[in-house]
Amino acid sequence: MALAVVAVPVVGVLATPTERGRPSQVLAEIGGPMAGARVTGRLGALVDTYGERAIATLRSNDAYYDEVRENVVQAYADDPAPLAPRVPLRPFAVAGADEPDTDEEAADADATDETTDGEQPTGGDASGDASGEDADGRAAGASPSSTPSPSPREEEPDEVTLVLISDNHCNTGMGRVMGEVARQAEADVVLNIGDTTMGGSGPEALCVDALASELRDFPVVVADGNHDSLLTGDQERAQGWTVLDGGVVEVEGLRIVGDRDPRLTSVTLGDREFATKPEAAQVLVDAACAGHDPDDPSTRVDILAIHDPYVGNRVMPSGCVVLELSGHLHRRVGPFQEGLGVMFGMSSSGGATAGQLTLGELPATATIGVLRYDRANKRPTALREVLIDPDRSVRLTPWEAFPEPPTTPVLADLSPAASQR
Repeated sequence: MALAVVAVPVVGVLATPTERGRPSQVLAEIGGPMAGARVTGRLGALVDTYGERAIATLRSNDAYYDEVRENVVQAYADDPAPLAPRVPLRPFAVAGADEPDTDEEAADADATDETTDGEQPTGGDASGDASGEDADGRAAGASPSSTPSPSPREEEPDEVTLVLISDNHCNTGMGRVMGEVARQAEADVVLNIGDTTMGGSGPEALCVDALASELRDFPVVVADGNHDSLLTGDQERAQGWTVLDGGVVEVEGLRIVGDRDPRLTSVTLGDREFATKPEAAQVLVDAACAGHDPDDPSTRVDILAIHDPYVGNRVMPSGCVVLELSGHLHRRVGPFQEGLGVMFGMSSSGGATAGQLTLGELPATATIGVLRYDRANKRPTALREVLIDPDRSVRLTPWEAFPEPPTTPVLADLSPAASQR
């Protein structure tokens, strides 16, 4: 981020190697494309002045997140069950789960009000919800006949570990923390549920690079958010990430369906809507249900990764997906029954809060999720969170179970009150 800090005073005072001037020790230390630049004129002094401040800030930021990373290592060393629950967890029953009474329009409006990434309501959600779904909350094209049949017998468990990140919003310091959590958790896959950047502009490649450089040992799958652009997706592909684009991919034996957010919310690139939420959901239903046999639970897609849970809740009634993972709301949601499966919504991995940039030290608690999933029996088995507080402390929450999947479609209450713990 030091490059951004010195960008303004540098403009107009750099000289090409053939021009007169002097090399800048500050720029050399910052590195990158300006490392060999020469400065000239009276404004050259400003480069050193502001650059030194930038370097001091960068060093302080590095020290802060280095300490957080060390605290992650210690938290895992102190944990009695760092990799999995000591006793296998069983899905818990939900009383009255098959009788949903949540008003989806009110919940959607509530969530829009609670969105903490600085967005304004785009309008049309309530009317879109009514026209895009049946009265009981099913997505267009979904049918109760899609109800998954119970598995006839229990298979030998075949579990994998996913590390979940979401809504980092260009907190470059958190990259090393995410990498350390992935190492300590012995992750098989890192799933990024979107909003890696703040607006998806070209210079924000550094937001992607800061994470990718720390996650090179792990396959990364990403469902871009409304603050990520098509260019962001290209930057992620260049780093070797699997960018979800409306189809089903297989990574480490997991079948994952997902897509980018149907909207772009960007100060630099402008706001755009590529599709309505019902339209975006229908693309995912079509992809997930291709080849799905309602009488054979093994044909279901394992995971739906979609940034906005109000797209995801239009997909889950299809019965073609086991688990929905979402972000966007900057607060934990669930785990709940949703549609004919279950869902979990991630809080911000960058400590994002309303009205504050995620640059420098954490403005609020950052959350990284760790999920255990049984590929053989098609179910999530355990979940925990790694919570990083602004004072650098790290907490590992206890392992917890998911609810049993419902036998008739359920519309989850995604409002803040429903997820208070």
